[in-house]
Amino acid sequence: SGAARKVLWTCLLDEPTLLIRFFFEKISHKERRIKSLQSLHRLMIYFTDIPPQFAHATFNYVLGLLLSMVRSPLDGSQELIANGLALLWQIIPYLHGLVLKDLKQILRKEQAEMLILVTGNIPSTKKVIIHGPDVSQIPTQAIISDDTQFSNVLQEALEFFGIPDLKRDRYYLVDVKTGQIHIPDTYVRDFYFFRRNIHPQLSLVYMDIKQSQQELEQMSIFLKTTELSKVLFARYLLENTPFNQIHNCITFFHDELIKSPLFPRKALESDFNLYTTIHNKELFHVDMLHKYNWIKLIACIFFNMDGKTTTTSDIILFLSVINGSFILHCEDLTMLRFCLATYINIVKHFRHIFATNGYLLIMPTFLHVYSHTQSNPMLRKAIEYCCRQFYILHRIPFILQMLGSLSQLVDLDQSTNITDTNKIQSLYLFRLLIALEQTNIDAMYDDYFILELVKHDSVTTNRAVHIPTGNMSVIAVLGQGTLIAPIVIKSLDFCYADDDTIFTLINCFDVCVTVGKLN
Repeated sequence: SGAARKVLWTCLLDEPTLLIRFFFEKISHKERRIKSLQSLHRLMIYFTDIPPQFAHATFNYVLGLLLSMVRSPLDGSQELIANGLALLWQIIPYLHGLVLKDLKQILRKEQAEMLILVTGNIPSTKKVIIHGPDVSQIPTQAIISDDTQFSNVLQEALEFFGIPDLKRDRYYLVDVKTGQIHIPDTYVRDFYFFRRNIHPQLSLVYMDIKQSQQELEQMSIFLKTTELSKVLFARYLLENTPFNQIHNCITFFHDELIKSPLFPRKALESDFNLYTTIHNKELFHVDMLHKYNWIKLIACIFFNMDGKTTTTSDIILFLSVINGSFILHCEDLTMLRFCLATYINIVKHFRHIFATNGYLLIMPTFLHVYSHTQSNPMLRKAIEYCCRQFYILHRIPFILQMLGSLSQLVDLDQSTNITDTNKIQSLYLFRLLIALEQTNIDAMYDDYFILELVKHDSVTTNRAVHIPTGNMSVIAVLGQGTLIAPIVIKSLDFCYADDDTIFTLINCFDVCVTVGKLN
């Protein structure tokens, strides 16, 4: 194996173009194309350091493959696209000189921007042609707008071709060129782009339940996998941008996402109907990875932005992605810890925004989750612990914003036994306030080690001595009785530096009374 490794490494250094051509020559053979790409995957995993020459050659060949799939799709193009996108993000850490702005211009000319970049934004096709179940029937046309879903097109086609009501749930739209089924809940603009005098061709096809379910599952996994690869590509591209270029890259990326009509919809799309039907919850776990990497990408953007900004318009759309991901996957411990730690990091970074109105953007989500998952002690205690950290960071502004954000959401109607899921039960708000008031070690203990994921700076420290009871997480005893101090958070405002960090309902009432008198 040592000799084989040396030979392969020599080829990577001396003949990178010849080696990569060896892999891509087999792409034309249908039965060997996937094995060739999988061999490249294993090569990327095996070597911890890929030579830049080989990395650039691989990137160019893979990009060319994806562009050719956009222009003229082959039979089995789904697998080629999924494997090609996976190779792209794997090779990014070894590339030098790749500029996002230049890459976007190249992809836009080839109309492949939507396939590779999460910032892609190409105008939608204006209409699609739909062929009926009988080829002798005259096809119909459907006018497409930016918010048209395939379910709308399907309904129009069913009515035009006179399909009986009892059989309508067995018909699906299939792309004539590729044979791929379209999920009714997806948007037309995500698949078909504007081309002058060229209109997509769809066919109305009857399928039995088993066949349609299988094809819908395959299509859902393919779409979610490609979206995951696009997010990973963007994340690794930003993380490997040189320090002297990171500010321009982050600014460009931030502005592109803000302008994109697909953001934050694409980041939060989830196929709820298929979560429980696919064995081993494969789609559910891929979706969780997708949301996890979106949060990592947003964190990379945020922490390279100026923390002194005071406008919420710069962060509101990005916070909605984190809020939505937290709602969808909060019962997974990994996502729970990561989301809560990210919230704390964001509060610390944008301290001026959260001192005025930033908590208005996240506390409704916290209270909704807390109100509707009381049966989950892990989630309940983690939210209580995170809210306690928010209080330590901002004190009175946090209390005011928390209560202010919930003023229109608390369910005060006691005349009915029906629970409004869009409202927050007043009982659970009271339980949260009571939990924040607790000062015993069990209540203060960071059971899920959330603060271990928080960025360490002057606000987050390990305190070895003089730890007040209210701040104490726990002092672990390791080895020969050595005391290890817990990680604690300090206030962001020096005015509260010497104040007690214990939350009390009396202080909460005092703040409410003071605000009431001022109004």
